[in-house]
Amino acid sequence: EVAMDHEGTDEELDKYTDWVQKVVEEQKAIYGSLPDYDYGKYTFLCMYNPWVSGDGMEHRNSTVCTSKGSLANNAKGVIGTVSHEFFHCWNVERIRPQSLEPFDFDKANMSGELWFAEGFTSYYTRLTLVRAGIITPEEYIGGLTGTINYVTNSPGRKYRNPIQMSQHAPFVDAAKSIDPNNYGNTFVSYYSYGSYLGLALDLTLRSKFKNVNLDNLMSYMWEHFGKTEIPYQIPDIEKALATITGDAPFAKSFFAQHIYDSQLPNTQQLLKQFGVN
Repeated sequence: EVAMDHEGTDEELDKYTDWVQKVVEEQKAIYGSLPDYDYGKYTFLCMYNPWVSGDGMEHRNSTVCTSKGSLANNAKGVIGTVSHEFFHCWNVERIRPQSLEPFDFDKANMSGELWFAEGFTSYYTRLTLVRAGIITPEEYIGGLTGTINYVTNSPGRKYRNPIQMSQHAPFVDAAKSIDPNNYGNTFVSYYSYGSYLGLALDLTLRSKFKNVNLDNLMSYMWEHFGKTEIPYQIPDIEKALATITGDAPFAKSFFAQHIYDSQLPNTQQLLKQFGVN
């Protein structure tokens, strides 16, 4: 269900609603099924008005997406938030890290899994849009540049791996503090860091293994931890990777280098294998 307040025309709304449906269908294809929503439906609550601030927040059976941008001039921009937040109805809301169970609203909830929960979701945000035909392959590839450059050139990787970056969420994700910090040099967003790793792992799987890609990992996590609502820990993701590839040494090496350490896969070389220079 789409509930929307916007400044545009009925035709713009109809086109946008069709895009939302395509996003739903593409992401359902990744996991193989929609979740059983608690009240029998999922609701997109969207407000695109000049007086609102931009944001997106996932909930178990709905999402709130807001932006000053209109459907007339920024539909491709705001649909990205819809794509990201809807992906969360699997990854985060039901595929839950143990570190967030039970969630406590009276204190900070530290999690080392946000590179996967938020970062891999960020990777699928625009990948969903290109699969759905909402953006072109050229637009998609062009959009990779900012993430790759940011993660590659950030000095923060010298100090923390993706797990440790994730644990800083209480200090950086909309939290407020008057204390001085040096995060510009010591922190890399787990959204971007995880998105980079998702891209690299997807390309690696596609080049190294026959008929295996990142969709298989997400589907495995859904079947074994999402549907069952068994919270996962980081070693569970490594085991899932070993299972879908049939190559435990590969999974162990990937996690040792890129998750428990802060070495980066060579995305330039990986992209070149798929014709992207």
